[in-house]
Amino acid sequence: MMPPIVLRIAALSGADIGVGLPDLRGLLSDLGVGLLVAAVAGWSARASGWAAVALLLLWALLGYGNYEHVRANAANASVAYAGYLTDRTFVEGSLLRPRSPDLLIPLVVGTAMLGVMAFRRRRRAAFCWRAAGIASLIVIGATLAWPRDVGVLGWRQAHFLQENVRWLLGRSPASAVEPTGGPTPARPFTGDLHGEPWLALGNRGQNLLLIMVEGISGAHLPTLARANGLRFDFGLPNLDRLARENVAYSSFIAQQRQTNRGEYALLCGDYPKLVTEVPKMSQYASGGKMACLPQAMAAIGYETVYLQAAPLAFMMKDQFMSRIGFARIHGEEWFERAYLRSKWGVDDRAFFEQAEQMVERLERGDRPWFLTLLTVGTHHPFTVPASYRAPGEASGFHRAAVYADDALGAFLRAIEAMGIRERTLILITSDESAGIQGGVGDLARIISQSWGVMIAMLPSGEKRLVESPYMQLDLPLSILDYLGVPESAARFAGRSLFRTYGTGRALAFGNTYSRVVGALHPSRHLFLCREDFEHCYKWKIAGGLPFSRMWRRVSEGGIDNSEIDFLREIVSKSRLS
Repeated sequence: MMPPIVLRIAALSGADIGVGLPDLRGLLSDLGVGLLVAAVAGWSARASGWAAVALLLLWALLGYGNYEHVRANAANASVAYAGYLTDRTFVEGSLLRPRSPDLLIPLVVGTAMLGVMAFRRRRRAAFCWRAAGIASLIVIGATLAWPRDVGVLGWRQAHFLQENVRWLLGRSPASAVEPTGGPTPARPFTGDLHGEPWLALGNRGQNLLLIMVEGISGAHLPTLARANGLRFDFGLPNLDRLARENVAYSSFIAQQRQTNRGEYALLCGDYPKLVTEVPKMSQYASGGKMACLPQAMAAIGYETVYLQAAPLAFMMKDQFMSRIGFARIHGEEWFERAYLRSKWGVDDRAFFEQAEQMVERLERGDRPWFLTLLTVGTHHPFTVPASYRAPGEASGFHRAAVYADDALGAFLRAIEAMGIRERTLILITSDESAGIQGGVGDLARIISQSWGVMIAMLPSGEKRLVESPYMQLDLPLSILDYLGVPESAARFAGRSLFRTYGTGRALAFGNTYSRVVGALHPSRHLFLCREDFEHCYKWKIAGGLPFSRMWRRVSEGGIDNSEIDFLREIVSKSRLS
């Protein structure tokens, strides 16, 4: 029983949140699962005491692994991603690099000692193991009768083993989002260029530089946080200066967690799967055809290059990027040097310094170019040289984000010195959002994990803060609209970032770690549902600012089923290849 309770206390203290009733439910879940594991270990000890000790050690290690996942993603680990345990990059890059060995070592040693002491008294303890089994069923039954709240982080309400069993035995997301027979929401899956342009379009021949900084959120930029009426989570001075001096989007929706889902939306102008299933990137890497931005750019004469800091084989990027039209694809093996090299790849400073060389090579060519960059330094467990001194007491993700911000600032200054700004559209975004790290309520943390970044550095030098919400899948259509090739833009869904629209639209998103789907509705309402649609909630957004935390919960009687059906239809269509 002790390991999960110790880990829960450690996670709560590290999350900087107030303890409440959901944590009592979580403690009960820990107690019930702990008693059940103790009963199973006691039963197995009849055959072999050492086998029982090994079971307890495995339980402690799984618990610690989940603790790391909670610290990184604010959610319990899911059995849906157990396949990553066979991936060398994940195992060597994250699994074998614990961030808190000072917690892991005492946890494992203490569990082993308690197990050995208990099983030396096997006969006397036989009755206790039976009693533990009965007690576990009672306690777990109590937690099942205690309703869960989709607006509260799942790890606070349940032990990860109990939550995974619930996912495995519950209604599958696939069956939950079968079409209802209601109106089909076609518009979210078609392109909309009916808005009024607010800058000169038809810029064909300009270069395009797309920079994706792993996990960065709008909450990390003071300018964007203040636009939503928030105190910023922490400051990234270079990115924030760029937001002030260029075109920034205060409410940019990151449509799913995980790189391969967000990156798919950004490059292919299509919804990623909003529920937990095999990602579309993995499906298309294995076969099939998909019209994506690199293909469209190559068709109008652009040189297309993809460069990331991580190994290409992870998430099948090598196969996918080739299929969607990148002529040259490079990953970790391309980089000749690094200030720190981990199994996840090279640090962000080394990445951007060598990306400068790629820009120089492209500039020597005779064609316009489209270069996509993806960093990895802000990915757990964070690739930052020990010698780097971040301001204040920054650690973990915060320290890695500041390091990435410094590296990006130096990179942009370097390429500006090359004289390419006047003929290059530079877009800075993130593949997914790590969200607000602490100091706010659970609903704000969950929603902030769908709050991405979009900054457009235009050759014409416009400065603007765009308050209308946009989302990741809008990017390909927007780029082709900017270049002045509407016939190519028509293949993609979404709206143009460079137009103003007179009407709102529903923007749907998912969070595969928290197992929720949601939507921002034009009526200024926020909807959140469990992936199985068993429970749905609705909030009124004051001022129409989606990330402002100015929400008022609407009672169940105020939820219109047609609104939920609309979200269900979008989620259903997002699953289609």
